[in-house]
Amino acid sequence: MSTIPPPDRTVRPLIDVIGPPSPETCRRLVVLLKLAEPSTGGARQKIVASADRGQIYVIAFSTGVIKVGQSKDGKRRVAQHRSDSAKHGVSIDHVWVSPLHLNYEGNEGELIAFCRRSGGRVAGGNHQSEYFTGVDFAAVQAFAESLVGIPK
Repeated sequence: MSTIPPPDRTVRPLIDVIGPPSPETCRRLVVLLKLAEPSTGGARQKIVASADRGQIYVIAFSTGVIKVGQSKDGKRRVAQHRSDSAKHGVSIDHVWVSPLHLNYEGNEGELIAFCRRSGGRVAGGNHQSEYFTGVDFAAVQAFAESLVGIPK
């Protein structure tokens, strides 16, 4: 008479059963966990890779045009705008760049909508929706600072 071995009652981690998740799945999970967290500070903030975060910015050119945008590296992007505008004899009068944060792309959309609601007219350029005339730099900056996810 043969005996049937007892069933394996060991508990194995799920990763051993289905294999490791892809890097993209891990990145999305970290973003979802971060968005669900009520606080933007603390130790958990440090686990979010900088690749998941970016910045929004507001630039006031000497022509009166206001440019709003987003970038993973706001300092570099502002320097690029400064260089490009100088080629056309235009300088930058004021700049505001947010700290790194999640939802920077969504916040850029909110910033664009705010400029439109504030009576801003779209100025010319390749990215017409991001360039405005007739809006106040200080008001746009104050609105940008109030957006969700921007560390205070």
